[in-house]
Order: sequence, then C-alpha cells, then structure tokens
Amino acid sequence: MATNPMQRKAKNSFLLGFLLMLLIAAIAVGFLLLQLVQSKKEMESLKATQKATYALKQDIASGTPITTELLTPVTSDARAIPTDAITPAGITEGSTARINLTKGTILTANMVTTPEGQYANDLRLQEYNMLVLPSQLASQDYIDIRLRMPTGADYIVVAKKMVEIPQIAGVDSQDSIWLKLTEEEILTLSNAIVEAYITEGSYLYVNRYTEPGMQTAATPTYLPNNDVIRLMEQDPNITTEAKNALFTRNNSTRGVIRDNGISAIVNSQENGSDNLVKGVTEEITKSKEERQKYLEDLGGY
Repeated sequence: MATNPMQRKAKNSFLLGFLLMLLIAAIAVGFLLLQLVQSKKEMESLKATQKATYALKQDIASGTPITTELLTPVTSDARAIPTDAITPAGITEGSTARINLTKGTILTANMVTTPEGQYANDLRLQEYNMLVLPSQLASQDYIDIRLRMPTGADYIVVAKKMVEIPQIAGVDSQDSIWLKLTEEEILTLSNAIVEAYITEGSYLYVNRYTEPGMQTAATPTYLPNNDVIRLMEQDPNITTEAKNALFTRNNSTRGVIRDNGISAIVNSQENGSDNLVKGVTEEITKSKEERQKYLEDLGGY
C-alpha cells in the first residue's frame, strides 16, 4: 500500500530521532562507565596510600605516659600526614609525651620518647611521706629527690622519677607519694633519709621537671655518709625509725634534734644551730601550708 510523502517523512523523522536517542544514550552510558572505572581506580589508588596511625583523644602534658586509653586509631592519606607518624605498632609500654600535645594531634616519632629497656627485675613501688613536696605536685609529674644540708650542700639523691599520689576516699594525699625505684635507688634514698634524720638543719625535698619529655635525667650526686653507713649496719631498723621521725618533724612546728658528728659543723656556733633549725622548720611548714591551700583550691579538702 502506497504511503503519501508526508507519512514517509514523519516515519523517517521518527527513525532518525530514535537512532539519535540511542546514540546519545550509548554515549552517556559509555561516559558513566568510564567515570565509574576512573573512580574505582582512584579509590584503589587512594586506598593504597592510606596509613594507619594514632591521634590523641585529649590534651596531655609533657612527660605523660601514652597508653592506648589516650589514643584513637585513624586512617589518613599518607601524603597528608607526617612521614614519621607513629603506626599502631609504634606505641610500646613506657612511651611518654616529649612535649605538651593537644587533642586530635597525630603522633610522630619526635613527639614520643620510648623506654630505654625493660623494667628492672628489682623495680618496686615505694611510698614515702617524709619528703617536702612542692605545693602544686600532681600525679605523673617527674621529680628529683634532693638532700639539702646545713652546710649549703644540695645533693641529688634520686633522679627523674614519675610520681603517683595515693588517694584516700578520692582525695589526693597531702604528704605521701609513690615512686617506682630499683633496689639501688631504694638503698640510696634510705641512706639519705637516715642522714637527714640525724643531721639537724637538713631535709629531703622534691624538685619538679618543667619539660620532662625533653629534659634528660639529672645525674645523682649524693653519696652516703660513712657515719650513716655504719649506723645502718649497726641498727637495721634505723631506716624505718628515720622515716617515721622525718614525717613527724615535717608535720610539727619544732624539729627533731639529734647531735652527732655529722652536725658538728652546725653546733660549732651556739646560736647558729637554733636559727638554722628554726629556719628549716619554717620553710617546711610554709611548703606544707602552700600545698594544702593548692589542694583546697582544687576542691580536694
């Protein structure tokens, strides 16, 4: 059956339009497939550059031990993080912050100090309550313990130890601290306690590090006095007695006085000894009052 020219023209136009639509659809599908392939390649490439590392959950101070509780694992493009970023395997027991760090910081090798070795077999947790403490001492501070003598000498007895302050009913102790010490350090400090006990005008005090993560440990300069060594050899109970006496002396308004060869240089002047003991007692009392006020301001008392 013959068709008129108008019908043929309309049919041809329809077919041409349909073919054009198929061509456009094919081009669009091809473009989308190309984009999908390209996106997949980019994702695979990005995934290949991802690096697992750690970020801090909170602000921490220099010298603070870094534990897994303080960290959250993050995965980022390796090109966007420092090259020395610490991987999850890079955090070991004993790692500490070298500097003050803020929440969200990605840890790098130069931000963290690692322990030089395993804990010594003779490491023990010791409690002391006869030391003169800084007013604002807090747990995880790093300290030296020093012996100040009436002659003006000032010796480092134990160097760079992290402090833990025991709590009673959730309140920080005003006088006691815990320290992890080796047997050698325990004996050295015991000698210093006895020497402070039998030498009027002397006392043991705590000195804080300002940037423990950056500062190396001081070199101990204290050597036990021969008189102290002999006394401890003769009386094995003298260390406990000395601890108790120093605690009493540091918590009273009058010092415990013991005359012997060590304090002879002080007693050579009749009035000098009394003035020295009075001055030391006042200094200790003032330190204790300032610490108590600090704890009260924190709401501890």
